[in-house]
Amino acid sequence: MFDPPHVYDTGSLLLPNEDGSLGLAGIRISTIYLWSMMENPQGVAGWIQSRVIELDKLCDIRHRYQVAVGGFAEGVGFLYMTTSDDVFTLDLKSGRVWKLSEPGEQFNELLHSWYGSKLPANLFGHFTIASEKTVI
Repeated sequence: MFDPPHVYDTGSLLLPNEDGSLGLAGIRISTIYLWSMMENPQGVAGWIQSRVIELDKLCDIRHRYQVAVGGFAEGVGFLYMTTSDDVFTLDLKSGRVWKLSEPGEQFNELLHSWYGSKLPANLFGHFTIASEKTVI
């Protein structure tokens, strides 16, 4: 068992990297840190920081100190982030960010269409899907 590289303000998320290795995403304030599990020449595995994404440079997120990693869409490389008001998706390949909801709307409908009834109804609070908007 390996400890995560850092303790992140709003948690962290294990995810697959493009090469199939184990990855980790964590957010501190408004910066996403991506890590990869790598093995050194002696065969000892450890975490290596692979990328840093500054959300402030990509989009305008209200409540940026409350951004949390919400999930990952495997196969398309989308990372989902939540704040107390909004839900965003980040395309890890292009760096584009889309705002998926507006304050007071429900986002659960989109997640239920992907995950079905296995998803807790209150996972992301009370959001609805809004029209996809690019906010960069």
